[in-house]
Amino acid sequence: MQRIGVFVCWCGSNIAATVDVERVSQALSKEPGVVFSTNYQYMCSQTGQQMIQDKIHEYGLTGVVICSCSPRMHEQTFRKTCEKAGLNPYMVEIANIREQCSWIHKDKAVGTEKAIILAKAAIAKLNLNAPLQAGESKVVKRALVIGGGIAGIRQWRGEFAGGSPVKAAVLAQNLPQQIASVPAALPFRGNFQRFKIIGTGNAIADAAFLFI
Repeated sequence: MQRIGVFVCWCGSNIAATVDVERVSQALSKEPGVVFSTNYQYMCSQTGQQMIQDKIHEYGLTGVVICSCSPRMHEQTFRKTCEKAGLNPYMVEIANIREQCSWIHKDKAVGTEKAIILAKAAIAKLNLNAPLQAGESKVVKRALVIGGGIAGIRQWRGEFAGGSPVKAAVLAQNLPQQIASVPAALPFRGNFQRFKIIGTGNAIADAAFLFI
C-alpha cells in the first residue's frame, strides 16, 4: 500500500468559492493509502510547494495527489517539487477540481461532491502506480498501412514517396482491378509482382495481400 499525501488547493476563490475544500480534504483523509490530507490557499506558491516537500519527508510519502487546476498548468511544477524532495515525479497525480468542478458548478454541494469523486479516482490510480524512469528509444522509421481502399492506397503512396520503408496489408476481393480504377493514387499501378498473398478465407475478401 502506498503512503499518499493529499493537498487540496483553494486557488484563491477560484476553487474555494464553489468547493468546500475543508470537507474535501477531510473526506479524502479516510481513503485507502492516505496518511496525510490538507488544504491550502495556493499550492503552486513557494510556501505551498515547500509544504509538499516537508510533508513528503515528515510522513515518508510514496505518492502525492494534488487537487487543483488543470494538469496542463501545473503538473510539471508539482512533479519537479516532489522530485526535489526525493519522490519519483511519476508518483504525482493531479485531480482537476477547478476546470472540472468549481468553474462549471454554481451549487457548492454539487461541486464539492464531484471534487471528492475526482480526487478519490486519483488516489485509487496512485495506489496502483509504480515509479517510472524517463528514457529514450530509437525510432525505426517504417510504417504498416492496413487497408486497400482509396485512403489506404494514398497513405501507402505518401509514406513511400517520403522515403519511409512501408508495407501495406490489404484485404480486397479484386485488388488489381481496384487499383487500376484509381491510377492517380498509386505510382506502381502495374507492378503486381510487388504483392504477396499472405492469407485467404476472409469473410469480406478472397485474399489478403502484402506490399513488399
